[in-house]
Amino acid sequence: MTTLVRVDVGGTVITAPLGEITEPSAAADAMRQAKGLSAVRQLIAATVGSGLIYIAYFALVAFLPDHLTKQRFSLFSALGRGYQSLALYILASVALFALAIVAWRAAGAGQGWRVHAWALIPPGVFGFLLMLTMPLTSRDLFYYISCGRTLGVYGANPYKLPPSAFPNDPLFQYANWPDYTSPYGPIWLLVSAGLARLASGDLFWSVYFFKLLAFASYLACGALIWAILRARGRAPLAGTALWLWNPLVLLEFPGTGHNDVLMLAGLLLGLWLYLTGHARLAIVALALAAMVKSVALIALPVLLWHHLAPRGGWLARAREAARLLWLPALLVATCLGPFWAGAATFGPVKESTHYYASFGHIARIVLEWRLAPWPAGTITRGTILLVLLGGYLLILRRTPGDDRSLLVGLARAFFLLIALWPFFVPWYCAWAVAAVAALASRRHGWRVLVLCAGATLSYTFQFYLPLRMVTSVEFRSTLSALLTFVPFLLTFVPWGTLRRGQLWRLRRPALTQPPIG
Repeated sequence: MTTLVRVDVGGTVITAPLGEITEPSAAADAMRQAKGLSAVRQLIAATVGSGLIYIAYFALVAFLPDHLTKQRFSLFSALGRGYQSLALYILASVALFALAIVAWRAAGAGQGWRVHAWALIPPGVFGFLLMLTMPLTSRDLFYYISCGRTLGVYGANPYKLPPSAFPNDPLFQYANWPDYTSPYGPIWLLVSAGLARLASGDLFWSVYFFKLLAFASYLACGALIWAILRARGRAPLAGTALWLWNPLVLLEFPGTGHNDVLMLAGLLLGLWLYLTGHARLAIVALALAAMVKSVALIALPVLLWHHLAPRGGWLARAREAARLLWLPALLVATCLGPFWAGAATFGPVKESTHYYASFGHIARIVLEWRLAPWPAGTITRGTILLVLLGGYLLILRRTPGDDRSLLVGLARAFFLLIALWPFFVPWYCAWAVAAVAALASRRHGWRVLVLCAGATLSYTFQFYLPLRMVTSVEFRSTLSALLTFVPFLLTFVPWGTLRRGQLWRLRRPALTQPPIG
């Protein structure tokens, strides 16, 4: 007669024959089964909780057809002006990040197809719902449409002519930044032109096609993160979940349609190609990503130096660099040449003078207590440039090594740029999310989640209508920067070391006290 025993493994009761449960392999299988069941339960709970919030946002707050033609319509225009709407947004944001953490940790702890299904499918559904919502945290998507029509419909150069050059365009009234020439790369201009022509001037289809591209790019980033982790020999599920479940990523890309996600897909493609032994194609992919949005260039020196540093001698490095860079350089020149507009071609440089929601903004405000605006801005920009260059060189110095060194260097480079660039908006944090997800580091994962949570909550200072009516842009910008970056900087404090040191100081008198008698 077989004796059955009940064993509590990780909070789950497993029933098995006595002879089997005492064998190490059977005990290990039981432990894995218990962890898998626990992970599935946690993922189901995260799915239900997050799903209720996203469905409510989709159906009751931001359903695209209900608000599409409304101009100057933002987050708290939809939620309302009362304190209840402010509390609702804060509670929903905190809940979404808490549930995303539950999903991320469960994806890293569990195994089996059920864990994979519950970790990968629900965020795709959330992204699909958000694709059908009105962009409420930014109207950049409408600017994309206008620039696409400038090139695709009117055949004009968006680097030379802003949307206001075509005031009779049927969609011009929806564009933000109407007098701003395009700050994006030529690949993005061509993509925008193609989507604008495909939509044929229809507002709904124009918005839908751009958001569909963002949703597809969001999924592509998840697939590439999975492929990168597999190429590194790491378990891919936790890193992929860190990207897919991140509420800021979902809100800003499928939800708002920012083109950063297409740039990140190109960057991740370059990383995957590099890690699988295709260095030249990797540089080409990074060049294409930079021609969507130039911030991808920050990854080029990191990847290039990681490849060149092990080679002996500077002459050998120079030859290898020339072999890798001639094709991407030719590609950039070919794409950029027809759009060349002199200094206006380098649109992102203009952001260095637009101080907003950053430490640079706070530094400039402080300097203006003693100095005029022009010298205060010049000193701030110069200091930021020096710190960025010094920090970046230090990052490059530590980049050579294994694939982890490469990805740590890339994550640090994005952290440095996000924290110091004079102009900051919350979706910039997603740059670091992609790098950290491919790194699959628990410490960096917590760090980027804190950064994203602070950035998401900072929208309360940017959009809450009663606050906008009684405070200046400078004051709200300062509050946004403090809420975003102070908790993030605190994650770099070695709390464990400090705690161990404090415990040692508390124990030391007892250890050094001479024996009695």
